[in-house]
Amino acid sequence: MSIPLRRLCVYCASNDGARPEYLEAARTFGRTLAERGIAVVYGGGRAGLMGALADAALAAGGDVTGVMPHALVEREVAHQGLTTLHVVDSMHTRKAMLADLADAFVALPGGVGTLEEFFEAWTWAQLGVHQKPVGLLDVAGFWKPLVALLDHVDAEGFLRGTPRDWLRVHEDANGMIDALAAFDPPDALTWLRPDVTDRARAEEAREAREREISALTTMGQIAARVAHEINNPLAGIQNAFLLVRGAIPAEHPHYHFVGAIDREIARIAAVTRQLYETYRPDQSMATDSSVILAINDAVAFLDQVNSARNVRIVVNVAKAPSLVPVPDALLRQTLYNLVQNAVDASPVNGTVEVTALAQDHECIIRVCDEGQGIPAEIRQRIFEPFFSTKDRTVKMGGMGIGLSLVRRSVLAVGGRIAVRDRQGGGTEFEVHLPMTPFDTGVLR
Repeated sequence: MSIPLRRLCVYCASNDGARPEYLEAARTFGRTLAERGIAVVYGGGRAGLMGALADAALAAGGDVTGVMPHALVEREVAHQGLTTLHVVDSMHTRKAMLADLADAFVALPGGVGTLEEFFEAWTWAQLGVHQKPVGLLDVAGFWKPLVALLDHVDAEGFLRGTPRDWLRVHEDANGMIDALAAFDPPDALTWLRPDVTDRARAEEAREAREREISALTTMGQIAARVAHEINNPLAGIQNAFLLVRGAIPAEHPHYHFVGAIDREIARIAAVTRQLYETYRPDQSMATDSSVILAINDAVAFLDQVNSARNVRIVVNVAKAPSLVPVPDALLRQTLYNLVQNAVDASPVNGTVEVTALAQDHECIIRVCDEGQGIPAEIRQRIFEPFFSTKDRTVKMGGMGIGLSLVRRSVLAVGGRIAVRDRQGGGTEFEVHLPMTPFDTGVLR
């Protein structure tokens, strides 16, 4: 047993019952507990089996604690010779205190009150409120009809999981005490798992994905705002530089910097435009997105940005679905990052293939390049935030926070992403997006 058996809560009748065996069993049980050094915790009454139990335990030198509401004490039914008597406000407080004080529970013969307290203690064990065993001391076959009823309830499928594992039934005092002392608590919540625990886990997963989408949307809105704020002064710098460039003669010793500055301004402008196009506010909360439009926009933009690289981007959307139920900003972010990474990884005059198709209730997007591939030893790490490789001979392009955001976006809408070597060389990223709406507050 996980907790030593030091105090035993006993439920029993406040009258003598119809057979003398009942009173005798209560006295024997009280005396046996005292002899074995186990304290008695009970309802505090002085009459019937309750009084016989307490008197026998006290006479044998045992410790007896009673718990009784004010209303019953005032009716002079409380035992006045107990080691300790707790007077409480209500029956609910009484039962809770009995449960807290005891290490296990046993019911002797009794009526409705005994049954109610016994079943509540058993139910609490079943629900995981405590991990304490319950027992029925079957005096003269008193509990046999109840045990038969429990067997019937079990056979009809209403005692799911492990409830019976918490119950011990014995005919003699020492056998009952030994069984309780040897108790090893089962998993109290096993019976709950099919209906409650799984639903709780699913709800947690749903809430986690909802938070993920909300975080990504917020990040997108911030990125769009930053891009907008950068764009205005950048336009001023670009216009001012046009005047400066025209005023510098070609024979000036620093004229070679003119082209470099112009290219850097264009690069910053392109990055700013990509940020804004990816996260523009009017699209960040879109419910349905056009896969074909998002792919064509991404390819057209990246073709322009990477024109100097001489990498051809080939698109195949003949079997693509018209719409997918994911936010447009997240779809565009995924495409921009994957296609740009493929371009970065490709050799001069290489080809990047972008394919989209509907298959088995999913939209599958593949982005393939003809680069050197991703070394196997780092392939599992490329989706880690801020991951980079020290091997500068391998072109990883934007594989840092970009791929981390891609993975987060895809998972947030209930999809998945994989990366593999491409037959004949290069790398293939494959994204699976659900074709049915993912149930989150953001998507609604």
